[in-house]
Amino acid sequence: MKLKTTTISYFIPFLLLTAGCGEHKESVQAETAIKVTTEIVTAYNGLITTSYSGVVEEKNNTHLSFFSAGTITEILIKEGQQVKKGDLIARLDAASTSNAYKIALLQEQKAQDAYNRLKPMNENGSLPPIKMVEAETGLNQAKANTEIAKKNVEENNLYATSNGTIGKIYFTQGMNTGPGVTVLDLLEINTVYVKIPVPEDEISSLKQNTKASVTIPAISKKIIGEVKEISVTADLLSHSYPVKIEINNADLLIKPGMVCSVTIDSESNKTGFLISGKALQKDINGNQFVYVVDDKNKANKKLVKTISLMENKVLVEGEIKEGDLIIVSGQEKLKPQVSVNIIQ
Repeated sequence: MKLKTTTISYFIPFLLLTAGCGEHKESVQAETAIKVTTEIVTAYNGLITTSYSGVVEEKNNTHLSFFSAGTITEILIKEGQQVKKGDLIARLDAASTSNAYKIALLQEQKAQDAYNRLKPMNENGSLPPIKMVEAETGLNQAKANTEIAKKNVEENNLYATSNGTIGKIYFTQGMNTGPGVTVLDLLEINTVYVKIPVPEDEISSLKQNTKASVTIPAISKKIIGEVKEISVTADLLSHSYPVKIEINNADLLIKPGMVCSVTIDSESNKTGFLISGKALQKDINGNQFVYVVDDKNKANKKLVKTISLMENKVLVEGEIKEGDLIIVSGQEKLKPQVSVNIIQ
């Protein structure tokens, strides 16, 4: 009995020591595992949401000008004012044209009087035909001169060519202007455009009438619009294509020049997996790869190939599959089959 007791008393500490060594070994392994963060690989389904920055533009801008030269005596509107087609918005000094019109009227009356006196004589045959022809010609010419003079008087007035909003006014009262010189802008903003630059590798995925979500921080407003114009000519510097999105502005709260953000859902025929660009590594041979964590918390090297960039993700194909855990940080110290400790 004493022998057995002694044997057991020696054996128990040995077991405890052995167990302690095992726990220590596991603890060391846990401490030497490299801390990493991961993300789940998702398959690309052909639909992607892209974001852009844009600027509001008026739908139409008409540059209004006088047909004749002169001094501006009145500007009857202000910037931002709503006007209707035919509204009088500005006047030129009409003194000279008014005098010319009065002279033309007097000349017409004189020609009309001469014609009226000669007409009875022509009817009874006592007037040479050539005299009547001269009287008719003189009257017609006087009437034409009167119409021209009247038109010149009317051209001293500037009218709104359509319903709209007064934009920038370039002249003030007392300034001189000439024919065709823009006096002010008449804007159509009941409907406006949001102009966005779309990179060349994304322009093919956009179609006309595609819905777009537009957020305008200046007025805390979010509205749905439609893609209406897709340019076929790229900007030479940025290699982007101007795209215009039409949005309703019936309350006129949206102003040209406002900055906004735009998101568009578009479809693509590309397939693959969407991953973070932080996960991509390159080996000494120039091959792209990512580290995938297996069920034993080991890092495995998987070759991939970039197809394209999509928003803040990279579309790739290769040795990964949907649901894989890929390492997005901490991989600088990794080698294949090294243990990892996933942290949140």
